[in-house]
Amino acid sequence: SQGVQIQSGEVYFFDDCTENIPPFQEKGLNSRGVSCASRDLELYGGSGMVGYCGARPEEIVKDKGNVGCHDNGHAHMDGQQDHQEPACLCVFDIDRTLTGKQGDTEHCPGNVVKDMYDDAYGGGKATLSALAAAGISSTFCNDCYLGITSAGTGNGVGSPWNNYLLDDVMRGAVHDQFIQRNPASYKTWSQGTDVHSPYVLGQGNKIKQNAVELIREWYGSQGVQIQSGEVYFFDDCTENIPPFQEKGLNSRGVSCASRDLELYGGSGMVGYCGARPEEIVKDKGNVGCHDNGHAHMDGQQDHQEPACLCVFDIDRTLTGKQGDTEHCPGNVVKDMYDDAYGGGKATLSALAAAGISSTFCNDCYLGITSAGTGNGVGSPWNNYLLDDVMRGAVHDQFIQRNPASYKTWSQGTDVHSPYVLGQGNKIKQNAVELIREWY
Repeated sequence: SQGVQIQSGEVYFFDDCTENIPPFQEKGLNSRGVSCASRDLELYGGSGMVGYCGARPEEIVKDKGNVGCHDNGHAHMDGQQDHQEPACLCVFDIDRTLTGKQGDTEHCPGNVVKDMYDDAYGGGKATLSALAAAGISSTFCNDCYLGITSAGTGNGVGSPWNNYLLDDVMRGAVHDQFIQRNPASYKTWSQGTDVHSPYVLGQGNKIKQNAVELIREWYGSQGVQIQSGEVYFFDDCTENIPPFQEKGLNSRGVSCASRDLELYGGSGMVGYCGARPEEIVKDKGNVGCHDNGHAHMDGQQDHQEPACLCVFDIDRTLTGKQGDTEHCPGNVVKDMYDDAYGGGKATLSALAAAGISSTFCNDCYLGITSAGTGNGVGSPWNNYLLDDVMRGAVHDQFIQRNPASYKTWSQGTDVHSPYVLGQGNKIKQNAVELIREWY
């Protein structure tokens, strides 16, 4: 034992393979299916038993129980939905929602600094929040139309930063297809309530709901009918969430675990690190950070949470189909070989590309339990998994205690580290329980 006491009910296992989820019940461990919206219809006789694109950040949720893809209502094949969903619209604030505090990636793992200027809140190098770095396409909003409503102006219309927001951040499968119809006209900024595009600047706090409603109506004028109940607005600023109720629009607070204690007299009214992918959920209503139980200051929790453990499968969970980023937006191809399922260039799933640190698992200890062996112990790919993918605030601190001993692979049920290879399907729960006992 390494002195870390983790209750069975605080263990969360994530795997794309359908047959691996139910057996965890016998050990009292939580398990959840991932890659639910994208299944492989070639392997295993076209049964869809395994994933295709791999895990997405929003699938990594701290829910209790043993939940397969069919149980959570999101099992579809190759990303195709089995019924026609109504059109939806996701609208985002910019400052401290799509961005984080300029330049601070130490306190904000998953954020990415860009070589452009952003003058919000004192200015500095533009810094993508974990959500914007992972890509809006890594959330349910990939299947929705998109918009922006900001009290600020970015760095000004025509600036490199504002252009980057439109060209690179406002991306998703449905929205990309829509914008291609008329990019010259659609990809422009509107101001306040003079709305002639889906991107609005200079609409003050507490009245953003007016601009978002006008964006919805603008889409209607372009032939896209979106019900009020299918509009989802995300903003870090606490005072912007409740007013959306008057328009019948959904709104949700983000950057809940990280608040700025310098601005606005230290009130924590605005976020610090910005939105994280798992905060972008398709929930109805008007939910502020305090309402969802996750409002903390500067990432500090207001009570001591019990230690938790997140364990991941590798193939089609931390990875996606090798080389396929066309069908799997948010996945990233690496210049290493991965011989799983026929082999090819190792390809990070949207989750692994965004970083485990972009999920609640940032505050948990980490582990791997895989039926496969990656590309073999000592291979560049396996080393990359340990050095770059298995990262989070709590886990990094733990590994630093003894990296030579802890950062090694175990085999099957011979568990002497948190990373297990070669533990077959339907019996992974045994290895995960042994990882818990090893901690």
